[in-house]
Amino acid sequence: MGALETLLSVQEHDTVLAQLRHRRSHLPEQQTLDGCEARLVRLEASLATVRAEEARLSAGQFDLEHSIADVEAKITAAERQLYGGTVSASRELQALEADIASLKKHRGSLEDAELEVLMEREPVDARLRAADVERDAIDAEAMGLRVAVAEASLAIDASIDEHADARAGLEAEIGPDLLVVYEKSRVKNRGIGIARLEHGTCMGCRMKLSAVELDRIRHEAAEAIIRCEECGAILVVR
Repeated sequence: MGALETLLSVQEHDTVLAQLRHRRSHLPEQQTLDGCEARLVRLEASLATVRAEEARLSAGQFDLEHSIADVEAKITAAERQLYGGTVSASRELQALEADIASLKKHRGSLEDAELEVLMEREPVDARLRAADVERDAIDAEAMGLRVAVAEASLAIDASIDEHADARAGLEAEIGPDLLVVYEKSRVKNRGIGIARLEHGTCMGCRMKLSAVELDRIRHEAAEAIIRCEECGAILVVR
């Protein structure tokens, strides 16, 4: 096999390697995983206000529960005094009964306020529970996608290694000067450094060369490096 034919094989490996690396960086599973992670971010952002409201209501409920407990303790103490026999004066007994009635009324107001807080918390707690379910579902989907991404990446990496090794083996059969020309052509021509000339057409850019150019090529020396006038790729003339 001549150097140019070997270089064509190198080009084939380079083309496949470029495709594999593009696939590696654009895995559909990775794109779906990115979507899952973006959904989680949006979910957490949407819950910021809900969590703030839940914290406010929880703090309010906590304060009311402690206020109710405090009033209950005062009622218990007052009733113990009232019925314990330690107070016998009619006026003091009436005062205790009035205090107990006032405390119970206050307790009722606090309990009503606590009930309102509990009613306010219902939709907030329901939203947080729904968010937990949604988060669990997204997490499960993301976990499966991470496995799929890892498996696909390993398979592609194995193919990349295979083609890279095969390409490296071919380089030894090509002169360094020709490789330099090839690599420069690849950089300038979107990955195409060498192509066949078939029926007057460069198979790299698919452009038909002019009659003048084709005539010039026919008169080039056998060892000359011929370049496509359109894309600059090295041409292998049949």
